[in-house]
Amino acid sequence: MLRESIESGACVGLKLYPSLGYKIQGGMMDDVLRFCDQYEVPVLQHCNDTGFRKSPKDAQFCNPRDWIPILDSLSGLKICFAHFGGQSQNGKPVWTRYPMPGKSWASDIQDMMARYPGRVYADLSYHSEQHNTPDATKNYRKNLLAVLSDNRHRKQILWGTDYHLLRMDSTDTEYTTDFRALTGDENFALISQHNPADFLGLPVHGKKEGPNITRHVAWLAENHARTVHGKPASWLLAHSMGTEFEGDSSISADGTAWDLNNRIHTSVFNFIWNNRHPEYLSRDMKNIMRRQGDQPETLFEAMGRLPLGELTFLSDILADRTDREQAIRSFSNRIYIHFNRNHDFERTSNVESEYYRKMAGVCSVPKNTIPEIARVMEQFFRVKADLVTDQ
Repeated sequence: MLRESIESGACVGLKLYPSLGYKIQGGMMDDVLRFCDQYEVPVLQHCNDTGFRKSPKDAQFCNPRDWIPILDSLSGLKICFAHFGGQSQNGKPVWTRYPMPGKSWASDIQDMMARYPGRVYADLSYHSEQHNTPDATKNYRKNLLAVLSDNRHRKQILWGTDYHLLRMDSTDTEYTTDFRALTGDENFALISQHNPADFLGLPVHGKKEGPNITRHVAWLAENHARTVHGKPASWLLAHSMGTEFEGDSSISADGTAWDLNNRIHTSVFNFIWNNRHPEYLSRDMKNIMRRQGDQPETLFEAMGRLPLGELTFLSDILADRTDREQAIRSFSNRIYIHFNRNHDFERTSNVESEYYRKMAGVCSVPKNTIPEIARVMEQFFRVKADLVTDQ
């Protein structure tokens, strides 16, 4: 299955989860890793002592130092240690203790980054313990900035989320915003764009395309109708085979600010466009929207570009500040009720004062766009189907 998936181009990398009860050395694993080295397939391995595990003892199979003899013998292999060894280890803080403990998987990974430049990576997915206390936040930031300021490490650190599992603690938007604030824009661009491109072999930012990506692009072209939806990423459109990927609609795949696949975003769209009392869009913007036609995808994309200044609560009629603030609060209250009544959503916070404060801040700036409202809603609601609970 691995050989077929890689050679066909259907997959670009391999994910390992040793804590489920297997070692990364010996037997079949030796063949697997030799294959990855030969085909330039990047490997991602779960790397903390929690998460899914057969037993606490089996979690030790994720020890990053077990990779040293493998990396010595397979000179082209690249490995990324997910979760950067874990925010805690053996129940004791690592990333939220400053300075970081020397005897930890996180520290071992940093040593390996220096030993194997351009081959050993680690990601920061599902790092949330820094929010537990003010001291934890301060210590985590100190450790993170120290790692990012070290030239032996900074180009081998990736930002990640752990996808839907993260949503037990945070929305995608909150997680992104928090890390950008922790690291600064330049560092965040490095770990969320440039370094991942290096690891995956993406031909962006002047990087060379990896063989795994070459195979994948060919596979996408061959299976275009069933594998490429919406507007492909800009790097794919700029590819030598880019003419194969004109996309199926105008929906942008380059950003998550306004996503037709996001239930919260589509609910905001439905509330503003379909809600008839009160009518929130100005007459001019209604005419513009209607000229888009009646295709939901096109209308959705058009609304994603609308400035909030075109909503009636920011119209010139409400020139008085008190009237405008009252109109914004009324809008905020109605959309809050709309989400509360939708059984598909669950509130993640009951602090309504914080909600109204954030909505007032966003809605008071006419140049902001509709997706800014969606970002606020994501901080207070999530889709019930996305919740993950222990059985």
